[in-house]
Amino acid sequence: MTAVSAAPAQRVALPFETHQDSIDITLPSPPGDLERDTYLQSAHRWVPFASAFGGFLTTLSLLFLVRSQAWAIPLLIPLAVSTIGMVLSLLTSTQKRRDTLVSHRHRVASYSPQDVPSVDVFLPSAGEDLSVIENTFFHVSRLDWDGEIRVYVLDDSARPEVADIAAQFGFEYRTRPNRGYLKKAGNLRFGYEESDGDFIAIFDADFVPRPDYLRELMPYTDEDDVAIVQSPQAFDVDSRMNWVQHAAGATQILFYRWIQPARDVNDAAICVGTCAIYRRSALEESGGFAQIGHSEDVHTGVNLMKVGYRVRYVPTVVSKGLCPDTLEQFANQQYRWCTGSMSLLFSKTFHTAPFTRRQRLCFWSGFMYYIDTALSIYLISIPPILMALLAPDAVSLNNYLFVFLALIVRLSIVPVITMGTESMPGLTRIQSTYSFAHSLALFDVLRGRTDAWQATGVKGRSPTARRVNTVMFYWLVVVQTLMLGSALFRAPEHGWLDFAPMMAFALLNLIVAYPMIAWRTTFPALFDPMTPRRVLKGLLS
Repeated sequence: MTAVSAAPAQRVALPFETHQDSIDITLPSPPGDLERDTYLQSAHRWVPFASAFGGFLTTLSLLFLVRSQAWAIPLLIPLAVSTIGMVLSLLTSTQKRRDTLVSHRHRVASYSPQDVPSVDVFLPSAGEDLSVIENTFFHVSRLDWDGEIRVYVLDDSARPEVADIAAQFGFEYRTRPNRGYLKKAGNLRFGYEESDGDFIAIFDADFVPRPDYLRELMPYTDEDDVAIVQSPQAFDVDSRMNWVQHAAGATQILFYRWIQPARDVNDAAICVGTCAIYRRSALEESGGFAQIGHSEDVHTGVNLMKVGYRVRYVPTVVSKGLCPDTLEQFANQQYRWCTGSMSLLFSKTFHTAPFTRRQRLCFWSGFMYYIDTALSIYLISIPPILMALLAPDAVSLNNYLFVFLALIVRLSIVPVITMGTESMPGLTRIQSTYSFAHSLALFDVLRGRTDAWQATGVKGRSPTARRVNTVMFYWLVVVQTLMLGSALFRAPEHGWLDFAPMMAFALLNLIVAYPMIAWRTTFPALFDPMTPRRVLKGLLS
């Protein structure tokens, strides 16, 4: 075994090494053996079908509304967009995955290259908290590999503290002369030019690998046409976390457990940058890391596919990261992901790539996901308000039949798609939040002016977060006021029973939306989902 670049004999003890009883829950630790194999276990292929069925029921409820009310016809446009996205998602997320636990274990066990390739590890940073960086460096230093490993710290913040920590571990510290140019893409290009290993492994500053990370993924590079081996992004979910960090981690499971494996079957898996291994010779052929101000990972993957290489997704959880723990960070992250996807949609690179029909459908499914989420946050609230204001006589319990059925379907799959880590209100809250970020990103892309990229782990309020906050605040306040107000106004004349579901929905929506309106990550007692459990526990104790 060759160790990561030899470290000095004496090293300063790290906080989490000397105070194991006071580990900050915001510092990630590598997945255990059971967690590593989670996504390789039972596939539950019924989940995408159930999700699509729930969406179909919601669509039916809106179609019946349009059929009975001429003024609702304009709603057919966003409804059609949503339906197209739903169909594409169903077509591209239900294939049987390529890898199983048995096949993966066999591949790892049988991997025995004649010449063990060398690996460069890139650790880009841009101002993240020093404790997070220190934690990542520690776990990267434990990587186990039979070949040469050299670790490069690519520090765009040029902080002496980061250089000192890198020196403690014997890592190569680099800071480029044109810091900040093209953000992470420019930093990766600099690291690429400074190194010469056969393969490049990249970890964002807040992701930590298992020691066997390379042993789990490098066997897939035996296929010469594989340029990138991508593993899942996984996150801890702990009850002590605030609602943003708790739900943000849970909401990623659907993509990495169901969607990416299905895309991989069609050779359309996307590169998400971190937790991936890149073949240097393939990068040389495609022009290196894509030089773009955001989402260089997705563009790099497409560039490699254009010259005949594949992006391989392997659903083994061999690293774990840190979720955004503030609304500012989460809004920035989601805005960045959406603008990156949309930039690919509007790029010549994508439309001239020699993709198969199945590959192109997979990419369009991703585009439609962002468009659908951007529209749905507005579409879902408008119909009941318009019904109460414009057609109160038509409001009845029957209007909510398909909505209730869709709700039941959603309740049944939430425990599965979040692996029991999140509740429906929590998942709805985080999905609503990213929908506002996506809508703002889509608006900016269409007008040709997007906000500057900002690393997820960097603290502080950004212009993007302020704009998302503003849109979310005014929309939710207006919608909540109109929904509850119109129901209370019409119910005395047209029947309390018929308007009861609308009022119940408004009150439940207030519980979900309050932290978003107040832009806070903690709950007052009235809105804390844990409060009923604490009260019950107190009564029973």
